[in-house]
Amino acid sequence: MAKKKNEIRKADEIDSIDHVINEIVENMTNLGVYRAEFYPTVERYAEVKILYKIAWSRWVANGMKITAPYTNKGGECNERTTAEYAELKKMREELTYLELVLGLNPKGLKAIQSKALDGKKRKSSFLSDL
Repeated sequence: MAKKKNEIRKADEIDSIDHVINEIVENMTNLGVYRAEFYPTVERYAEVKILYKIAWSRWVANGMKITAPYTNKGGECNERTTAEYAELKKMREELTYLELVLGLNPKGLKAIQSKALDGKKRKSSFLSDL
């Protein structure tokens, strides 16, 4: 059965939290940046990622409206951002921030790798002082 483009994804079509977490851990491991202390952040990232997929499919099903007319108290009609679009924008910002923290984008990966190198330099200079 062909799925309509605008159809909201069903709960069974959304990846499970465990599947998303395993995928993220695997990606981080492949990049060489995963450590156990990242797990709570990975969990939050997976939750937001799943919520984003659900919100995205709902937004698409509702016509992908970015703005909607709004009448203020003075009776003037204005355009304002829809709640769904604002929600997506906020989640996208949080996903980007978490990707940065976890090293899942180039800037975050570079930051984590440079911190690791700084730590190795400090250890080696400490040992050479002995």
